[in-house]
Amino acid sequence: MAQLFSLGIIVQTPPPIFFFADLVVGQFSSGVYPSGGGEIRYEPFRGSGHLQLQTAFKAAGGAACYFKRDGQSVAFRVVGCPQYGVLTITDLIDESHDA
Repeated sequence: MAQLFSLGIIVQTPPPIFFFADLVVGQFSSGVYPSGGGEIRYEPFRGSGHLQLQTAFKAAGGAACYFKRDGQSVAFRVVGCPQYGVLTITDLIDESHDA
């Protein structure tokens, strides 16, 4: 986790995690949320979220995911998984600005 140091107080910032169908999948390896599409490294968490994402992706050729940034949902689509720990994503949409 990233740390901020202000006035002698260490504040932990939450890791950049993402979700599939409200289930946590993993966290982005870079320590920050992606700002565009492409190949993104991630650290999958053990659990049903990662398993269900992979199952949905293989069945449909893509899967809708999201993350929360500054309290706002940002949706994206997983369209590839070229190797373990790497996802190909597209269509980042900040849902707070979607009209």
